[in-house]
Amino acid sequence: MNSSSSSNKSSFDRMEKIQDIFVQIIIDGSIVLSVIVLFLISLLTIFVLFIMYGPLSNILLRLLPTLTPVPTLPPQSLTRSSVFRPALDGSGDHY
Repeated sequence: MNSSSSSNKSSFDRMEKIQDIFVQIIIDGSIVLSVIVLFLISLLTIFVLFIMYGPLSNILLRLLPTLTPVPTLPPQSLTRSSVFRPALDGSGDHY
């Protein structure tokens, strides 16, 4: 009776140790994963800021109109309503 309970206890201790190791691995993995995600977010932010405000910004702003597809207007939209629409280039602003 006594020997069977002691072997039972040792296997239970072994199971607890294995569980502790798995919990530690999961905690370490989640910490590493969160650090990697934060690093990627900061890299993306720096990259976006560099593109928007860096030396490449004027080059990219010149390239953007050529990259975006130009929407084709249906012919019925170019009727009287286009006369009342203000010009976007500022040619109608006479002060």
